[in-house]
Amino acid sequence: MDAAPTPQGRRRLGVLALVLSAALWGAIFAVPWLPLEAELKWLLAACLYGGSYAVFFAASALLGREVLDAMKARARSWIRRR
Repeated sequence: MDAAPTPQGRRRLGVLALVLSAALWGAIFAVPWLPLEAELKWLLAACLYGGSYAVFFAASALLGREVLDAMKARARSWIRRR
């Protein structure tokens, strides 16, 4: 029995990780309104920030260079229009 994910399953997992990364990064903006002490807010924000980047790099490994290059090209074209 082969436990390796299929290319389609790997791509789905990569997209899920990419969405999770964006959600973790976006959750940082809710931290100031949480009823926590300042030290815990800093710690939570740092963990969310680091976690979002770790999950993003995992997503990039799962999706592959071609998908990342396409994302970069789309982002650069959007920036140039402005």
